Amino acid sequence: MDLSQCKRSMGLSLLLVGSLALVACGGDSDTPDAGGMNKDGTVSTADTGMPGADGGTADTGNPGQDGGPTADGGGMDGGGRDGGGRDGGNACTQGTEGCPCVSPANTCDTDLTCNAWPQARSTDPIIRTCVRTCMDNAGCAASTVGNQTCSVFFLGSGSGGICVSSEASAPGAACHGSRRPNGTGMTVGCAGPNAMCLTNKVGADDGTCAELCSVTSTAPNHGCTAPNLFCNPGGSGLVITSSQTGMQEGVGACAATRIGIGSVCSQRDSTKSCDTSSTAGQLFCVGVPDVSPGTGFCFEFCDRTGAQANVCRSSDPGAGHYTCVDALGDPMAGVCSAECEEFPDTCSGRGALGAGTVCHGFQFGADPGMPQPPPFSSCLDVQTPTLRETKFKVNGTQIGAIPNSGDDCSGSNGEGFRCPDGTNCISPQAGVNICVRQCSTSTVPPLFPRGGCGLNAPTSTSAICFLGPGATDTNSLCAEP
Repeated sequence: MDLSQCKRSMGLSLLLVGSLALVACGGDSDTPDAGGMNKDGTVSTADTGMPGADGGTADTGNPGQDGGPTADGGGMDGGGRDGGGRDGGNACTQGTEGCPCVSPANTCDTDLTCNAWPQARSTDPIIRTCVRTCMDNAGCAASTVGNQTCSVFFLGSGSGGICVSSEASAPGAACHGSRRPNGTGMTVGCAGPNAMCLTNKVGADDGTCAELCSVTSTAPNHGCTAPNLFCNPGGSGLVITSSQTGMQEGVGACAATRIGIGSVCSQRDSTKSCDTSSTAGQLFCVGVPDVSPGTGFCFEFCDRTGAQANVCRSSDPGAGHYTCVDALGDPMAGVCSAECEEFPDTCSGRGALGAGTVCHGFQFGADPGMPQPPPFSSCLDVQTPTLRETKFKVNGTQIGAIPNSGDDCSGSNGEGFRCPDGTNCISPQAGVNICVRQCSTSTVPPLFPRGGCGLNAPTSTSAICFLGPGATDTNSLCAEP
């Protein structure tokens, strides 16, 4: 399911913005896919949720992925790999250690297992490679390709140890479960007593190293070590079944900090996942257009049926409490929308970076043969360092941009999310993308006070809300008289 950002354009030349007509929020684009949702792919591990080299398969879980809403949440965003385009079969001899195998039945050399790795999306081809399973390093002595270290991976049908050539020591680092080309053609696991390569967070034999933890643990910081001291309750995307209670519980992953609604997150770094605490709501990291692959923002999803139907926990001081809306075209699941206004901006949170929050509109693309889901909005953190907004000056009955007063907000590294608080990136004409502060003369919330120029002066307290010919009260610009 594609996620496109609702782009705005003023419809007129930058230097002749008389009517300042805004094009309505569009619905479709050629933006790459935001990725597939891997909500809680279950795994069999020990009661502590702290698997060692043997993967801790004492309790029998229900391996697999729950599918979740298909918006995102652990799969790759647009611009990432497609799950099968990197099979590199010619670099390996089929059936040998670390190389592709065709099917689970007797296609690998002796003592090897044909493992089916998890899919980033249900439509991705299943990647299978031959792995040497192990309980400890002694189980890797027979490796003929230098895989002498036993390291724990999520294998798609549970967790377990496989032999690798090296281990990454830092949580959040990339790991790789096969010898298919990955720059070095080598297997890379994760070092540490509570470490696991979470392939369910990236897809196929690629993963992110995680330091696992449990919020029920009495260990300091629930088992997390510096600098990642926050035990994100469901940060691994996996669950265990307790032999004591018979209940499933999420396996935590140690993170640097809590990452809440509207903040930047990573789909490839376990230390930068969205907060999965119950008080945070159902947050998932969704890849958005014009950011680097693997990066996204935390959005809250909601149930549309059952005891928790239409419950959203997110709110913004300006936009108010979020509302569960049908933005997925799914009768069971929805997205929590701020229902905020972009022009003028009605979000007024401080933001995780202290630079404010700005309203952004989005829309998911429709699956084949399905109607286009409605758009939704969210108050997202302004990213730093912020860009300069374009300033305008009144010239009779028109206004024009002050030359060289603002920065270009186009680009694929999130420049459009660096426009200052109260502004948004728009395209007044082809090839021109600027941060613009719109305004309103309304004295009624939510447009007031966020819609005023005096309280959010882009240049000075003399800035006025300019209503040119044909402009409306909510379709105007702050300008110097």
